Amino acid sequence: SSPQFLSNEIGFNEETDIVTAFKVAHYYAMAGFTVPMSEKVKLRPAFMGKYVPGAPFQLDANLSAIFSDKFTLGASYRTGGSGVGESVDFLLMLQLSKRLGLGMGYDFTLSDLKNYNNGTFELMLRYDFKLKRSDLENGVTDTNKKSKKSSKSSSKSNKSKKSKSKKRR
Repeated sequence: SSPQFLSNEIGFNEETDIVTAFKVAHYYAMAGFTVPMSEKVKLRPAFMGKYVPGAPFQLDANLSAIFSDKFTLGASYRTGGSGVGESVDFLLMLQLSKRLGLGMGYDFTLSDLKNYNNGTFELMLRYDFKLKRSDLENGVTDTNKKSKKSSKSSSKSNKSKKSKSKKRR
């Protein structure tokens, strides 16, 4: 994605003909996937890269554990800043219904900005406008339901085959 795709001057001093502020394009690339670890636990690694001309490249690396498709516990690391990185973040998310999720996160600043703030606390509210999906449910892959459906349909077809063979005898 690329918000602010076109650069824009937002401050101009007419007396000196000097641009005092401007917006530049930001470029983002994101990727992630879900790995089923068991019937009730899934891991979701995700990455986001951010490039702004004239600024250092920034990378976010995230890892979330999803328990019973109801509770998510996650951690994130952002490069940049001075020293060991920009921030480390933690999040908790509770899926209240198929469409509604509520969560919170805390951002621990690692850069020199930590001398001026104590981190950031965030509340999150997520609403899923599209309830039915063929392969996803609220961002969690629905592999368990697919395998249960396929095993039910295969057991039904096996039962019908057995009853047909009994009738022939």
